[in-house]
Amino acid sequence: MQRQCSRRVLVIVALFGGTGCGGAPSIPGSLPAPARAASARHPDYRYHRRLVFESDDLQKAVNVYAASALAKNPMPIATIDVQRGCPTGLAMDQTGTLYVLDACNGNDIEQYPPGRTTPSVTITNGVNSPIGAAIDGNQTLYVSNTSPASIAEYSYGSTSPSRTISGQGLVDPLGIAVDRNGGLYIADDGAAGVFLVPAGTSNVVPLNLKGVSEPLAVAVEPTTGDLWVGDGASGSVNIYRPGSAIPARTLGGLMYPFAMAIEQDGNRKGTAVVGDVDTDAVWAYHPGRYKPYAELTSGISFPDGLLIATP
Repeated sequence: MQRQCSRRVLVIVALFGGTGCGGAPSIPGSLPAPARAASARHPDYRYHRRLVFESDDLQKAVNVYAASALAKNPMPIATIDVQRGCPTGLAMDQTGTLYVLDACNGNDIEQYPPGRTTPSVTITNGVNSPIGAAIDGNQTLYVSNTSPASIAEYSYGSTSPSRTISGQGLVDPLGIAVDRNGGLYIADDGAAGVFLVPAGTSNVVPLNLKGVSEPLAVAVEPTTGDLWVGDGASGSVNIYRPGSAIPARTLGGLMYPFAMAIEQDGNRKGTAVVGDVDTDAVWAYHPGRYKPYAELTSGISFPDGLLIATP
């Protein structure tokens, strides 16, 4: 894990007061990075159909962007100041409530009602250095904790875990994602692999994927079931067809793809976003095309969590 800016430097240190690593992206045709000052022009952001939420550790905030405007590299339409200041994973339930993991001293989950920038509920039980968040079709919230390594499950409306999954090869679970069948995918940096917890079980099953040795983030295409895996060692995103351990596609030119999200509504022509914490940018793709159509840098300084959703 020795890189110009390793995961330990970029994430663990940055979450507790370190700095990110700048640098120009290596993908051709990148847009120039404007001034990175966040905007909060519209505290209630619900009037937009689709939104991209970006956890930004250095800003200690979650930035909100209109998904339809990504190609224009827009400024945020709203900014949520996280209470303790170390936002990581993001998720949204069927009511439009936004869940923000906060990895600072409080180690909590903050719930923001639709369109609002002030939390209504704060959960601390079962939260220990959280990184990844996901919600399944039953509205169960999953949180990956790194200290100690575990996955905490919260039934809808609960403030304490209904179940905790640990052991079984989990070492350093980071990004997590749920497929349309309720399967939970886990990118485990320390284990150098990706795991699957089948729906309705607590079994952690290694997928033995080829071409990945430092998995940071995962996302699942809703319509095809294709699995996207961000790998820090190669600076790329591998895409795997369901049931295959060999990448069908590789998106290169990245440096440290730590965060990832794919549009939730199942639109085949939707959007996938990848956050690169080495270049301080979010890259946008249309699933099925695999070439970035936008580079988002406005208001971004350390994108360690991403979500595409409609409140």
